[in-house]
This record gives sequence, structure tokens and C-alpha cells, in this order.
Amino acid sequence: MILMAPIDEICVALDIETTGLSSQRDEVIEVAAVKFQGSRVLDTFQSLLNPDRPVPPEITALTGLADGNLRDAPSFNLVAAKLEQFVGSCPLLGQNLPFDLGFLRHRGLSFAGASYDTKELADILLPGLLSHSLASLAKHFNVPHPRPHRALPDAQVTHEVFIKLLERAMALETPVLEELHRLCSLFSVPLGHLLQVILAKKVQRSLPSGAAIGIEGFSLQRLRSLVEGEALAPQAKTRPMDMDRVVNFFKPSGALAQAIPDFDHRPQQERMGLAIAEAFNEGGQLLVEAGTGVGKSMAYLLPALYYGLQNGRRAVISTNTLSLQEQLVNHDIPLLASTLRGDPSLPLKELKVATLKGRANYLCLSRWLNLRAQGPRTPSEASFLTKTLVWLQETATGDRAELALSAEEATLWAKVSADSTQCSPERCSYHRQRVCFLAIARTKAQQAHLLVVNHALLLSDLVRKAGVLPDYQHLIIDEAHHLEDEATRQLGFQIRDTDMSQLFDSLLSRSPSARPAGLLDLMPMSLAASGLAQPARERAEKAIGNARRAIESAGERWQILMSALQGFVRQHTQDAGEYELQLTINSGVRTQPDWADIEVKAENAIVSLDEVSQALVELLTHLQESIQAKSPLQDSLLSEGLAAVESLEHRKEQLQEILFRPQKDYVYWCSLSPKDGLLSFNVAPLDVGQFLREQLFDPRDTIVLTSATLAAGGSFDYTARRLGIESSEKLKLDTPFDYRRSALLFVARDVPEPADSRYQDLTSQALIELCGATRGRALLLFTSYASLNATYQAIRRPLERMGVKVMAQGVEASPRQMISAFSQDPQCVLLGTSSFWEGIDLPGNSLKVLVLARLPFAVPTDPLFAARAQEFDDPFNQYALPQAALRFRQGFGRLIRHQRDRGAVVILDSRILSRYYGRVFLESIPPCTQKVESLQALKREVLSWIEQQGS
Repeated sequence: MILMAPIDEICVALDIETTGLSSQRDEVIEVAAVKFQGSRVLDTFQSLLNPDRPVPPEITALTGLADGNLRDAPSFNLVAAKLEQFVGSCPLLGQNLPFDLGFLRHRGLSFAGASYDTKELADILLPGLLSHSLASLAKHFNVPHPRPHRALPDAQVTHEVFIKLLERAMALETPVLEELHRLCSLFSVPLGHLLQVILAKKVQRSLPSGAAIGIEGFSLQRLRSLVEGEALAPQAKTRPMDMDRVVNFFKPSGALAQAIPDFDHRPQQERMGLAIAEAFNEGGQLLVEAGTGVGKSMAYLLPALYYGLQNGRRAVISTNTLSLQEQLVNHDIPLLASTLRGDPSLPLKELKVATLKGRANYLCLSRWLNLRAQGPRTPSEASFLTKTLVWLQETATGDRAELALSAEEATLWAKVSADSTQCSPERCSYHRQRVCFLAIARTKAQQAHLLVVNHALLLSDLVRKAGVLPDYQHLIIDEAHHLEDEATRQLGFQIRDTDMSQLFDSLLSRSPSARPAGLLDLMPMSLAASGLAQPARERAEKAIGNARRAIESAGERWQILMSALQGFVRQHTQDAGEYELQLTINSGVRTQPDWADIEVKAENAIVSLDEVSQALVELLTHLQESIQAKSPLQDSLLSEGLAAVESLEHRKEQLQEILFRPQKDYVYWCSLSPKDGLLSFNVAPLDVGQFLREQLFDPRDTIVLTSATLAAGGSFDYTARRLGIESSEKLKLDTPFDYRRSALLFVARDVPEPADSRYQDLTSQALIELCGATRGRALLLFTSYASLNATYQAIRRPLERMGVKVMAQGVEASPRQMISAFSQDPQCVLLGTSSFWEGIDLPGNSLKVLVLARLPFAVPTDPLFAARAQEFDDPFNQYALPQAALRFRQGFGRLIRHQRDRGAVVILDSRILSRYYGRVFLESIPPCTQKVESLQALKREVLSWIEQQGS
């Protein structure tokens, strides 16, 4: 008997294993297929294949198939006809099926039936799943997958995953399925046929459609239900917290210990919680350095929650990274609330927690509908619309963090986000109805006792006086070592060549090959549907023509300015190889004879921007006055047009400041990319301390700044001065971890200095030997992409021949993909720069080796660094060295994240021994077991340490 299933077609699930990724150069070593109808397996096919070449070691490590397994197997040609007969005309499905079909087609084998890719189907139906690999899908659906990377087990799991995906598709409302089918059919996507089959089956079975959705494709009623409740009402008189209760919470017999298995009592956490509770009770400013393992999140969350519930007061918690923001909201705060349930004095049922991010993180319903009305221009846009359409049926936040977006889809997100340059809440009907996601997030923020934000939003709200955040008097800033950099970004600005080009393209598609989708391209469609009288319509068309000509002229003048600036920057800077050319625009530059030509071209560009702005205002004013009953598309176009005018005016003012009216105490510079010739203007303040003190710190009752790295050389002076919080109380808490037992610090005494021509070859060979011996489990940190890429090219092939995968940031994977791959298989070497020096946690005790290739000094020629350094009497010792020591500590902290972690930190920069400042770096990290040996002893000492620790 055939089991009930979403569709009744007889299908075949296919999988192959190969010697590599190239269908041109590599061979198939195993093929399998599962024929099924619904949930019932009808037949299976499986065969090993002789590739007539050695199997690479990394493939043997992955699949378990070696030369000996395949020596007596048939060739592909002997199996091909049997496989073709087995499949017949049945629809074929697979995980990343184009890969498999590419190999088969290259060998003359093709199939007549439809083809379905479970990865492509999962991209649409599971838009929030971080990975759509077969292993991830099997885990998501609780499908056993005991033998991954073998053809028959993979084909069997693909069949089961396919059935689960079909069940999810059948649960969607009929209008949603119809729209998915329409979008997929526009580009002949194979899934269009499958969705048609599902629709027909749903109609045939008369399945209920579910709650009705509007023509928009989402339920406004559901969105309205998300904002019920009243804003937080503070009590007239505050009550201080009971300090004994705060201390008891962290004791070995306290509520936290009872809630967490294997709880380790940390006196440092207890001291931190007490100090923060005092800051809440008495008011004031507190700087807390809490070493790794202190448990600082709980130490500040408890006083914030306790004080907030007891007094009806809001505490804002700001983090630098979205990942920590999400950890606090999704894990730490729920855990804390569960530990306090037994406390009768706290009304935990009333606790409200909210998170608020920058506008660009939220979907704008109006802009999404506008993109949908325009219709997708490419398969990627169609895929993006299908994915977001499914997501809109369930999201309660509209937060892009819930979506797993590819790099191409991330660029499309900018077209539908609530970014302030395009989304205009005061002109949006959804915002007025308080059903837009930005409005929902702000309403929830007003109701919250604990509001979790990021530094970017915290500071941009102050700089722009936007009033996004509700009133707050208690602020906790975690990851506070990032606050200066973020304040610098928010108080400064950047204009990239591509920013202006994208603004012009949003108004008018200027490329002959592009499908018209700019604002002015859509205006005729809007006029045709408006019912305007002929005279009014002719005036509108004339205004559109005027705006077109103004935009075309502005685009030409902008490119003339960019071309002149590119030549100017090249002429006045020295070649920097792979690095950006950077030219500070100071008084010396402005007096150069050829700068006068730049100013003339800049004036022309600014005048042309003004002409575009005036033409758009004239056009939009005419349309607003002429069209009485506006459609949603017309409303959206008007809103986009007004936002474009605001953006033009803003850019014009910024250009005038950079080129003609520079402000005192700001740094101005141009950057030119050697790869693509793209140029950008950059503006940053010399100092942010005064702004932070006057606008952020002094107006609040309670300020707590915390991080694992705030003190440099044992003192808070450097950080306090940079942040303008020098009068605060200060608390330094050492890590509770025993670093002498858990961490080996190996310093290679004979490695050449990084500037030496021998450095790269010697260190690369040492890393090959070390990471091969440890079977990966390593993170390599670099201070530049140039050194990262050089090392990647040197070590990748030798290590992969040993079965160790090598992944480099910015080369073939994003940081998130790299961390995900490491968590699934630690036999991996990760190469990272910039963001990898902090804020990442590799899972469990899997990381065994951390390599710091160079001491992390800032590039001395960086315009902002150079300008700030001039503010010090001793720039190196007072500025460059403390900054580098803090960065060094952050990198060191990637290795030991938990009490039971063990591993080795390797320093490949001999300056830490040969230069006087080396001791500053060594004294900045916790005391650990140190070995100063030759590079030749590296592998022996590290392996000995790891094996000694029972790893």
C-alpha cells in the first residue's frame, strides 16, 4: 500500500561521489539512485566505479573510498546504460542536483524527465536555516544520516528530506503557492513545475487554505497583533536593590548554580554583579574589565532585570555584534528569567524584553511590494522574492538576521530594507497603521524593561537626534572596546563612487542592457493607471523628461570628477601594491596647483546634483497635486522620490564640506582601490571622547562599560581618555581560568622579522608541518589580507593532500560559513583577519592551535591613525602600542573560551623578543606556560602539549 504523500509522482533521488569538483577533470567513483512514490521506496540502484586514477587523500578521508575499494569496480561506461534505464522518464531529484547532472552530462548521460533540486527548494521553504546542506536539512527534519558522503545513504536521505519539504510546501496558503509558482515560472525555474503539481494536488484534496491573507501576500491582522500592550510606566519613587540578594544569586548554592549543570562558582562574577548593582542603586559610571570566563553577561543582566522589574525602569544594553545581541535575547535573558521564577518578590510575568537594530535590518513592506510590482529582472531576484514571501508568512520581526541570504541576495536586501535613505515612515501607510516591522520593533522597545541594541544604533540615534530609542537612564555597554571605532563611524561619513552611481540608477536605469526599473522608468506606468486628463499627463511627461536629462548630466559630471580625482590621488601618493592608495586632503593638498581643477569639476557636479533635486521636486509636486486617488504603487513611487531628494541634498552638503568647507578637528581623505579603481571620500573626527561624555554618559543615571579588554598595561587610562569617561569607577577582574595549565604560549625565537624576505617561506612550511600533525583544529590570524592570501596559497594544497581542509576569510567563504564548517569538521584550518581577532567562539574544545602571525600594529600611514597619533607627545608608546596590545589580547582570547579548553598559542613575530615593547604584549595576557624555542621545535612542542593534556 502506498503511503499518503504530498504528491504521487514516481521520482528518483540521485547522488554521486567524485574525485573532485570539476566535471571536466575529475571522475565519478560511486553512483546511487532511489526510486520512490511518496514515502514508499520502490527500488534502489548503486554501484562503485573505477576512476582509472588514484583517489585523492582528501576524498578518501571524506568518503572512506580508497583505491583498493574501486580497483575491481566497473567503469562508468559499463554502468551508464543501466542507470539511464533505472531512471527512465521519472522526475529526478538531488541535493545540489546541477553538480551531479554536470558530471553525468559531460559523460554523455542525460535524462528526459523534470529535475528538482532539494537545496533550491529548501532555499525557498526554509529561508531562515543557516545552511541548506544535506547534513543540515537532515538535522532540521530529524532524519537519520549515519553515512554521509556515500552515494546510496545520501540518496536515501535526499528522498526523505524531499518528502518533508513537500509537506511544508503543502502547508502554505494557496495564494502564496500561486505567487511562488508565478515567480519561478518567469525564468523557467524547474521548481515551477513542481509547485504546479503541488497546487493541483492541494486543489484536488480540497485542503483548507488557512487564515486569509491580503493581496499583499501577508496578514496585516497578524502583524497588528504583535504590538499589543502599553509603554513601560516608571514608578514615581525608586527602590534600591537588596545587595544581599544580588550576592546570593551568584553563590555556590544560589539560584544560578541550581539552574546551570556543572556550574562553576566564580568570585569575579559575584564582585562584578555587586559593583553593577551599586551603580544602579547609587548612580554613577563604572568601567569593568572582565576576563574570559568571568560570566559578565549574567553579572550585568541580573541587576538590570532586578532593578527594572522592581521600579518599572528600562535598562538599555548595547553590544557591538549582532551575534551577542541575539545571544542575550535568545539565550542569556531567558535563562536568567527561568532562574528567578522562584522569587515571589519579582513580577516575572510582567517582564518585557525587546531588541532594536538599525533601520537597514528591517524589511520595509512598502518597498518589498514595490520590488514585487516591478517584477524580478533576474533569477536571483525571483529567488529572493520567493524566499522573502515564504518568510513573511511567519516572521514576527521582519529582521534580516532571520534570513540566510547569499552575497547576491544581501545586495537585493538593500532594495527592500527600511534604510533611512529610501524608507520614509511618515509617508508610509503601513507605518501609519503601525504594522510595519520598524514600527513594531519601536513599539516593543517602548514596552521593554530590558532593551538590547547595538553600538551602531545607540550612537546613530544620538548623532542624528532620530528619537528611535525610547527614553532611558540606565545604560550597559558590552564589548565597550569597540565604542570609539563606532562613534568615529557615526560622527564621520563616507561617499563611495558606487554610492552615487546606485543613487542615479535607482532614479533612472542608465545601462542599455538593464531592464528599466528606476523611479523615472516606472513613472509612465503609474501615469497610465492614474486616469489623468491629457493636459496634466503631458505636463507630467515633460517633467519626467526634464528629470531624465538632469540625471544623465549629473551622472556624466560625477564620472568626470571621479576620473580627475583618481588621477590626482595616483599622482600625489606612492604605489602601495595590493593596498589602497590613501591621500589625506589637508591644507597642503588643497594648495597644490592641480587641486584647482578638482574644485572646478566638483562645483559642476554639485550644481548638477542640485538640478536633479529641483527637477524631482517639480515632478513629485505635480504628481501629488494631480493624482487624487493614489494606488499603492503610486504611493510607493512618491515616497521613493521624496527620499531620493533628501538623499541628494544630504550628499550635496557632504561634498561641499569635504571639498570646500572642512571642519576643524576632522580628518578628510580619499581612498583608491588598486583592484577596481573605485574611489571613496572618507571623513572622521579626530576625537570622540567629548561627544560621548556630553551626549551619552553625563545625561544618564547609570553607565556601565564592560569588556574582556579595556586595560592596557594594567591601566584603564588609555581607554578612559579615548572614551571621555576618565572620572568613572574602575574594576579589573582577572580570568578564573588556569591558563598555566590550559594554554601553551610558543614563541619562535629564530623566525625572521615579518619584513624579511625569508619570513613567508619559513613560516608557511612550519605551518604546513604543524597543522598537518594536529589534523587541523587551527585558527591562523593575520593583520592584512596580503599576508593571509600569501599563506593560504602556500599551505592549502599540501594540507588538503593530508586530508585537512583550509578556508580563508574573503577567499572562498564568509566568516559565518567558515565557523559553521569548523563546527561540523574541526579537521580544518581557518585563516582570518580583521573580525576574526575577536568575537568568534569555535565550538567545544575543538580549537587546539591559535597562530598570531604578526603583532597587530595599525598601519602607520592610515590617515585617521596618523592624524590621531599627532595628538600625543609620544605617539608610539601612548597610542600605537596600547592599541596594538589590546588587539593582541583580543586575538589571544580566541583560544581558551571555557574552563576545560586546552591548546597552544603560537607567535610567529620575533619582535616580541627582540624589541623593548615586546614585554608589553607578553604582560598584557594571562600568565601561561611559555616556551621560547626554535621554529624547528614548533611541531614537537605543540604536539607534546596537546597530547599531554589528554586531547
